[in-house]
Amino acid sequence: MSLIPVNQIRIGEFIENCRDKERAALIDPEFVQSLLQNGLIQPVEVRPIKQKLDGKKVEFFDLTAGERRVRHIAFILENFLDEFKNKFSEEGNGYKFFWNGEEAFVEASFFKGTDTEAQIRNLEENRRRSDLLPTEIARGVQLIRNKGGTYEDAASVIGKSKKIVEDLHEWFKNSTAELKKATDEGLISMDRSKDLAECAPSEQRGVVDLVREILANTPSKKEAKEEARTVIDKATGRQTKPSPVVAFTPSAQITLSDPSNESRLNGQLTNGKSNPDAKPRGSVRSASGLRQFVTNLEEKIDECHKRFDDEALEDLDRQRIGEDLARYQGVQEALLFVLGDLAELSI
Repeated sequence: MSLIPVNQIRIGEFIENCRDKERAALIDPEFVQSLLQNGLIQPVEVRPIKQKLDGKKVEFFDLTAGERRVRHIAFILENFLDEFKNKFSEEGNGYKFFWNGEEAFVEASFFKGTDTEAQIRNLEENRRRSDLLPTEIARGVQLIRNKGGTYEDAASVIGKSKKIVEDLHEWFKNSTAELKKATDEGLISMDRSKDLAECAPSEQRGVVDLVREILANTPSKKEAKEEARTVIDKATGRQTKPSPVVAFTPSAQITLSDPSNESRLNGQLTNGKSNPDAKPRGSVRSASGLRQFVTNLEEKIDECHKRFDDEALEDLDRQRIGEDLARYQGVQEALLFVLGDLAELSI
């Protein structure tokens, strides 16, 4: 590890960041305070390069990993220089920062790989953070390809198959800015977005506008989602893929026990033995309570649908979400059945 001058680090000269430029440039106040208090935990990674500047050879350090750290360090030097000087002026202070009386230094490791390997490193580093947007992952794939890398290279970083990575890149190349934004915001699932990316740009924009209008103006969340799906189906000529839900058939009859027999029938046991005369006991108190339950389940079901459509989801997690979805829908269907018969029941 070596200490290098911060003002000689160059961002974007060697590789491009897969992150959106505005998001990459955001300053996190908590991270600023952490750097001032604790120093740098992980050194930045650079490639040394010498170039002529005004007839003189000058050494620069092209960044390969650590753009967020470098941007925050630059912010500190511009806005909290005195604090930086006071904290890191002692040589060998262990904070990976140093102020030599004239300029700031930061600890760095040197990258010795190819351009392609450097671009792969950028996607690897960003993947460690869980907030990458679909467009940022896809841009990472494109940048690797631009540097001569393969889909296999990108797939090994993302942890998906080559086919999924190829499809993601194709979507990125064909989708409009409006469709990309709606997908990043979660308004349109990645599966449906890929279908829409095959439509003409003007049609993509029209569908996105309609979906936004529907979601903003339809009071019922369920109805809004159904209307939006219909709009997308019409544009793509494809129907939404069915969710892996296990069918649930409610009992044809629900019998409530006489409250006076509650203690005798509770648990279906009498003196430790099964009671053949016992009837199932209901615990429902009111129709409004049931309807609130149904509403809560609807929110959980919507959440499951959204998570299930996530392309980045692992197969095991997708299976678990499918099981949760089946359970929630089964309970919801049973409650709706009961609510439909409430007028005939004496509760």
